[in-house]
Parts: sequence; structure tokens; C-alpha cells
Amino acid sequence: MASGYGQAVLDGVLDTIFGGNTTWTREGSLWLALLTTAHTSGSGGGTEVSTGVWTNYARLSLDNDGAGTVWAAADAGKWNSSAIEFAAASITGIAPVIKGFALMTASSGGTIRAFGPLYVDQTISNGNVFRFASGDLYLYANNEA
Repeated sequence: MASGYGQAVLDGVLDTIFGGNTTWTREGSLWLALLTTAHTSGSGGGTEVSTGVWTNYARLSLDNDGAGTVWAAADAGKWNSSAIEFAAASITGIAPVIKGFALMTASSGGTIRAFGPLYVDQTISNGNVFRFASGDLYLYANNEA
């Protein structure tokens, strides 16, 4: 399964490098969404965790600008330089299986900036804490995984 970037990101980068009608502006924060069906393209296709099952689920805000950023310097990709952790899960019904992630521009809805699969699907049971250890949330520069 490939990782990649939202179409708005790709268009913005191309226009910034080669000239065009847009100027790329980086968001100060991005929102990390967990997916039970992973995105397959930059225009969508993934299914976010249901709050009907994971009742206290909410996207995590990630600092994307300034001293508090979670991202390491680019080297053929970007990755988190510190652990990212969701609150202990409150699960009702069948435990969700997390298969991927998306970085979004808002706490709900929003535009996809990047997406990718987990290396190993993770079942989230009641009380589990879902986390990305430092270096585990990786964004490939070549738009492939």
C-alpha cells in the first residue's frame, strides 16, 4: 500500500517550484487521523475511526511550525522526532483495527495533506493507548512506500 500526499499539496509544490497560480503556505498545525480503511489516493478513499465505537477518539493536533514541531529534518522523507500518543481508548462493541493514518488541515473534515499505511495493523481494545514511537510516522519523499 502506498503512502502519499493530498492533491492540493502536490499542486502547491509544483506551482511553487515551477510557477503557477498558487503560493504554498504551510499550516501551523496538522491533525492526525487514524484510519480503519487506508487512503489509496490523495483525493481520499480512507475511513476514519468511528466515534460510535471508539467513543473518546479525536484527531490529534500536531505542531507543524516553529520550535515545537514534531517533524525531523527531511532526508528522503519526514518522520516524527518525538512520540505521538492518543488517549487511552474507550471502546464499545467490536474493537477497531487501525490500518493507516492521514494528516488533515482540520480537527474534523479538512483537506488531506499526507497519508500512509501502518507497517502492522493494530487492533485497539478498551484501555489501549495508540502511539507512534519516535520515527514510526514516516512520510516518503518519493510518494511511495
